[in-house]
Amino acid sequence: MHPAAYSRHRRIANQDVGAGVTTALPVAKVDSPAEAEGTKEIADRSNMTLFASNLKLIALLVSVVIIGAGTGYIGALVLPKQFAARAQLQYNLSNSVPNELLREDRTLTTQLVLLDSRAVLAPIASANGMTPEDFARNVSAEILDSSEIIQVEVRDRNAARAQMLLTRVIDGYLALANKSWRDPVRSYQESQIRSLQSQLDDVHKQLQVTAASGQDGTALVQRQEVLQTELDSLHAQLSSGPVSATEPPARVVTAPYQVADQVRPRPLLAAAAGAAAAVVVAGFVVLIVARRRARS
Repeated sequence: MHPAAYSRHRRIANQDVGAGVTTALPVAKVDSPAEAEGTKEIADRSNMTLFASNLKLIALLVSVVIIGAGTGYIGALVLPKQFAARAQLQYNLSNSVPNELLREDRTLTTQLVLLDSRAVLAPIASANGMTPEDFARNVSAEILDSSEIIQVEVRDRNAARAQMLLTRVIDGYLALANKSWRDPVRSYQESQIRSLQSQLDDVHKQLQVTAASGQDGTALVQRQEVLQTELDSLHAQLSSGPVSATEPPARVVTAPYQVADQVRPRPLLAAAAGAAAAVVVAGFVVLIVARRRARS
């Protein structure tokens, strides 16, 4: 029998002789060659549409990232350039109590606060036509590798001016940080000078009494000469600046110097930041598109 003669839903009757029951069995649908070809064509079109949609989405995401990176790079080129000067200081913690790491950390942190304080920055800012707040934003200090070394940086549009400002910051800081420190050698010499001067004053008074009473003052004159010689010698040593066995707690390790390249803005870093922001935006776009596709 020809296939076209079959009905789409025919029944096949099976007669059960014992029970006399007739059972109907479903017959699978058989698509014609034309119908199969049409179904395949529809599927191909759907796949092509999805591929084109994905391709457009990828192109959009890449464009967003490129635009973000380009915007950051161009923005960095437009912004005013900043140069920097740096120096390194050392704050000696040898006088700290052994094993008191917390106290050492607090001492170094105090130095960072002092470097950025109005007591140090305000006079410099006022002398250079800036407010202390504006100047403080261009001054930074950090402790290097958990050591006693503090690196100080000052930024300005001119590298030479940044170095000049940094030099003044360090001078102001050292004056405050070492204010309570006394050179032990100099302190000893000053105490000796005071003692000799007191003895010399006593001899002067004794000579006056001796001269008034008509007594022989030869021994006092000789004593006066000896004391004056010792006093002059100590004054000479003090003025010559003897090398002390100890140093103040805060001192300069590396003098202020200019950084070769500009520190702000950094075009490549700005481009990377712009690209990162664009990636975030692109992520939201993908999320919105995915939700719309899921609903459809």
